[in-house]
Amino acid sequence: MKVIWAMAKAFIPRTFLALGLAFFDLSSVAAQDMGIVPYGAIPVPPAIWVDQSSSTTGQSGPAGDPIYFSGGEIGKSFEGLAITERDFYGEKFDDLVGQPNSPLTLQFDSGGANLWTGILDKNDKGTSFIAGVTEFGKQQVGAGSVAIRFDEPICQFGFKARVNTPLRPISGNYMRGPIGVIFYADDGSILGEFLLGKGDIYYYGFSLPAGSIPNVSGVTIENIDEGGVQIFDMKYLADCMPFLS
Repeated sequence: MKVIWAMAKAFIPRTFLALGLAFFDLSSVAAQDMGIVPYGAIPVPPAIWVDQSSSTTGQSGPAGDPIYFSGGEIGKSFEGLAITERDFYGEKFDDLVGQPNSPLTLQFDSGGANLWTGILDKNDKGTSFIAGVTEFGKQQVGAGSVAIRFDEPICQFGFKARVNTPLRPISGNYMRGPIGVIFYADDGSILGEFLLGKGDIYYYGFSLPAGSIPNVSGVTIENIDEGGVQIFDMKYLADCMPFLS
C-alpha cells in the first residue's frame, strides 16, 4: 500500500518511520485529489450503519455476502487487489497489494475471514461498528481490511475508529499502529492515500477540493494495530461544499 511520506512524519514516532518502510510502500505519488478536513466539517450525520438488534457480536454473513447501507455496500477488498500477510512485531494483518480492477467491485475471502460487526461498549451508547477479519495470526478481528463501495460517486467521507491497543514502548517510544486509507475512482485509479494515527479514537474527514465533480467510488481501510481497529460513525456526501475551499 502506498502512502505519503509527509503524512507518516506527521503522525508516527521517529523510530517507527524506518519501520514503516517495511510494512507500507512509502513511495512518492502525484498530488492527491482527496485532502484531509475536520470530521465535523462534513455537514451530515453518520449515514453508514450496521444493523444490530443486540449487544452481541458476530461475523457477517457467508463469504461473498456484503454489508449493505443506503448508498452502497461494504466488503473485504476490491477485485484486483491481492490480500497478503503483513507481519508487525509478530502480529499478523491484511496487506492489500496491487491495483483494483475497473469497474470497482467488492471481493471477499473465500474462507470467510471478511467482516465482524458488533456494538461498542456502554460508554459509546450502543454505537455499532465494523471490523475487518484477517485469516493471518492470532489477533484476527480488527486486523483485517475493510472496503466500502458507493453506488454513486461521492466527494466527502468521514469515519471514526477505535484503537484497542494500550500505549506501549517500542524502541523507547510509545505508539499505536497506524491506519492506512486509500480512495479510488471507479476505474481503480487512486485519488488519495493517507497513513494516519494517534489517540484512542480517531476522527477523520476527507474531501475533494471545493467545486470538484464527485468521483470517489470506493475506499479501503487497513491498520497494523496490535489490538485491532473498530470502524464506526461513517458518513459521506456527494456535494463538494464551497466552504471547504
